[in-house]
Amino acid sequence: MPFCRYIQVFIVLTALIPFAAFAAKDTPQAAYARGDYVAAVRMWQPQADDGDAEAQFQLGRAYANGQGVARNDVTAVEWFRKSAKKKNVNAQYDLAEMYALGRGVTHDDAQAVEWWTKAAEQGDTESQYNVGLSYHLGRGVKRDDAEAVKWMRKAADKGGTRAQCALGIFYSYGYGVPKDPAQALIWYKKAEASKSSRDATCGF
Repeated sequence: MPFCRYIQVFIVLTALIPFAAFAAKDTPQAAYARGDYVAAVRMWQPQADDGDAEAQFQLGRAYANGQGVARNDVTAVEWFRKSAKKKNVNAQYDLAEMYALGRGVTHDDAQAVEWWTKAAEQGDTESQYNVGLSYHLGRGVKRDDAEAVKWMRKAADKGGTRAQCALGIFYSYGYGVPKDPAQALIWYKKAEASKSSRDATCGF
């Protein structure tokens, strides 16, 4: 083979290396990020079958959203439950949401609070807010504003805007704490300073 032919073959093989490396390193997370949900589900499935909690959560999310598979809330709940039992905080939160909304399971506020509490105990801010709100409203648990304040404060101290709003309201009306307009204003201002476009605005 002429020397130039060797050079051409070397160039072609070298050019293919990045593509081969990409294919070898492809992950379900990368597939999901580029919008290839079918590929992501295909890679998560065997991991989930082997008991990987994160893959089980991701499969639950895929079935709940109809991404890469036909939407199936019952199957979503099954995967969320498998993952939640392994203490995956995101699965615990989403399983609670499914109970709260009655998606794939019979609506059950008590079960929703139970799973939000598990996630809240792991430090999930949104779950802490939801547990606090549940205690304030007496939804799924006996109403207990002192308990509501406890959970709202945990979320608010970590920058949870809705929890900061709630604490402002609690101090304004004396829910679970003595009425304190000055404290209410402090929490309202914190909420206003930290809010994002999708957060509550406390009526500002």
